[in-house]
Amino acid sequence: MEATDLAPERGTYVATATSHGAAYRSEVRVEMIGIGSRLVFTFEARALTFFARILSAILASWMHGAVKKALEADLKALKARCEQLAANERVGRES
Repeated sequence: MEATDLAPERGTYVATATSHGAAYRSEVRVEMIGIGSRLVFTFEARALTFFARILSAILASWMHGAVKKALEADLKALKARCEQLAANERVGRES
């Protein structure tokens, strides 16, 4: 995927790709909530060719599960990294 829109001041980035007759778009947005934040992630896939439309109809449930599993793994890794950075920051302040 290629980053097509990066807006740190809004806390967002958008990445897009085209592959095997389909267009993909993902957006990550950080929303501030009180003293914390929430990560909002959206992912869209759109068939561009007749063959891709047929395959997406046949494989939709399998693709949904595979994409969900990959996204959950990515978000779990991101959460772990954020918690690690926050812990390191707390240790630095306590020193």
